[in-house]
Amino acid sequence: MVSFDPIVWVPRIAPASLFIQLGTQDSWFTKADGESLIAAANEPKELVWYDTGHGLGAKACDDRIAWLTRLLGRP
Repeated sequence: MVSFDPIVWVPRIAPASLFIQLGTQDSWFTKADGESLIAAANEPKELVWYDTGHGLGAKACDDRIAWLTRLLGRP
């Protein structure tokens, strides 16, 4: 499964911006997994935690759109 492990690939994303959104109640991707992933990523990077499970919800969707809007400089 190494070829599908994000920790293997995340250091190679830079110089592209990375926006990681995770749920504190996610049983598939734990807080430790998230902290390891953000530590492995190069700048620019941002990690946002939501008090949700794996599905994240509407707030995460809104935040994702806002992040993309800032990144792309367009409304």
